[in-house]
Amino acid sequence: MSEYKKLVSNEEFFNILFDPERERELYDRTMKAIARKEGLAEGRAEGREEGREEGREEGHNEATIEIAKELLRLNMSVEEIAKITKLSLEQVLKLKEEM
Repeated sequence: MSEYKKLVSNEEFFNILFDPERERELYDRTMKAIARKEGLAEGRAEGREEGREEGREEGHNEATIEIAKELLRLNMSVEEIAKITKLSLEQVLKLKEEM
């Protein structure tokens, strides 16, 4: 009898090969790995979007400060600059002191 036929006819071999508990464990590990991979990808995507949003906000804030500085150079009143730029009066005063 060939080795293949011996294995095929061996009940113990099939019990090991097709063990439902082993299959379930393998399935669970595979599903956890897939979920972990998907979670990491989703986390990375969210992180990139948050980074872009923070960058846009930071750029907007820098532009607002530059506008306020230019208005200060043009001798516009602190109150008017605060109203135009939506910066607080304290922020505009601080910018004025720094110039």
